[in-house]
Amino acid sequence: MCLFQILASRFVRVNFPWLMPFVFLLAMADGADGQWRNVAPNLTPVSRYYGAMCFNNGIVWIANDALYLSTDTGITWTKKPLPDKPLDIEFCSPAVGILSGLDDTWITRDGGTNWQVLAPPSGSSSFLNGPDSIVLACKVSSNGITLDGGSHWRSLPVQQFGAGVKYKAGIIYEAGGNTYAGGVFLYTSSDFGLTWHQSGGEYDFDSYTFAVDSCDPDRIYVSHEDAVVQATDKFSKIFLTTNRGNTWQTMVSQPEPFFSGSIA
Repeated sequence: MCLFQILASRFVRVNFPWLMPFVFLLAMADGADGQWRNVAPNLTPVSRYYGAMCFNNGIVWIANDALYLSTDTGITWTKKPLPDKPLDIEFCSPAVGILSGLDDTWITRDGGTNWQVLAPPSGSSSFLNGPDSIVLACKVSSNGITLDGGSHWRSLPVQQFGAGVKYKAGIIYEAGGNTYAGGVFLYTSSDFGLTWHQSGGEYDFDSYTFAVDSCDPDRIYVSHEDAVVQATDKFSKIFLTTNRGNTWQTMVSQPEPFFSGSIA
């Protein structure tokens, strides 16, 4: 069964202090046509940084002011401290996780109790085919890939928008493009970053997280937040592609002050 989809709506940004009464919304749906439900209202305090979340092995992880994890789809939560302000987070097992932070990129091997610096700051990070195979997306330096837990790194081409990288079914997905000139494309690689293919379609650049359907590697969901960097139509949205980015459709569209936040 594909458990899809978890949506974290932060309702927060540093330039929007009037959004503070709306703190956090977590909703879940089983399938694209499922019904959304609020399972964790007011779970976290208002954050002035980009939060992150992931879902794997039946566990939901949320990175905000701390690390929150739930093993019962949001009924109860455990809280642990984080070493950095979170931009992205992913766990490949209940024990091993990676955190892209403002100051450094971190790794934990005990479920988030302890963290060690793995690499310089990254905008997004993802495990490949194991706990020692990792890909990083960076905004200001070369993206990187390691197959030995960080002992050696190989540079990857910078796609100009280091805010999203995922791995699913042998494919690396990276968000890229000239963000201020228009939209964002999906770049994919099936040879661990040696060659890349650019999608035919693009989506609004003010989008900071996407999720690949666990049952269909061509089905990808993007969380879009308008008016954070540059407003276009004052609506935040969830975009969907069923052909790996060649065409996109809008699944959800909500006016401000709704922010769609992270998606997993």
